[in-house]
Amino acid sequence: MADNPVTIDVLETPHSVAVSHDGSRVYVSHFMSGSVSVVDAGTGSVTGVLETSPGAYGVAPNANDKFLHVAHPDSDFLPTVEVKSGSKIEDGINAKAYGLAAAGGGRLYATTALDNAILVLGVVLIDDLAEAGLIDSLVRGIAKVNGVKFPVAIAASPDGSRLYVSNYFSATVSVIDATQISINVFDQPAVITQTIPVDTGPYGLAVTPMAPGCSSRTSRRGTRSRSWTRPRSP
Repeated sequence: MADNPVTIDVLETPHSVAVSHDGSRVYVSHFMSGSVSVVDAGTGSVTGVLETSPGAYGVAPNANDKFLHVAHPDSDFLPTVEVKSGSKIEDGINAKAYGLAAAGGGRLYATTALDNAILVLGVVLIDDLAEAGLIDSLVRGIAKVNGVKFPVAIAASPDGSRLYVSNYFSATVSVIDATQISINVFDQPAVITQTIPVDTGPYGLAVTPMAPGCSSRTSRRGTRSRSWTRPRSP
């Protein structure tokens, strides 16, 4: 871990953090306002704010880094925001998403804590919102996995083969073999390869690309902190 972290001021009630696939931007969701701060990963400066709606939880950029998905656990709709314009569209997913994780092949994973499940979503990759009118939906459910307990956060390994899911009330992280998930099956058990005990109330998860495993952050909804901490490179 870094010895000298730096602090970046963002808007109130920061909730979740995601990094663009090219590593150039960091996205921070804000629960109360529903906005998302866009942070330049190189300078640590906030370069923009994307608007969704109050109650924003998990965030995940799509594979081409042109769009950002934002979870709202009080809604059955999933907003997708175009990063360059801030414009958004919403697709119904018939579930209330908490955490989000994007993987290769246009796949997006959403934790649905109230269902004790993980929803697998297929994402159509487009270059701009003008193309969205040519398709029925940008995001749609393609599978559902059971066997987790009030899952809140989710992270995918860099190669997309494993999912790490925080189980809030059981204080564990489930490691799931994503290669064993069958598409178009909406009632299937997760292939859990490991259950990791963690501190009470695990929320955020982050996979470390250069080492096996993940790090878990314990937090509480409603925290009023206005800072997100980015480790300083050695």
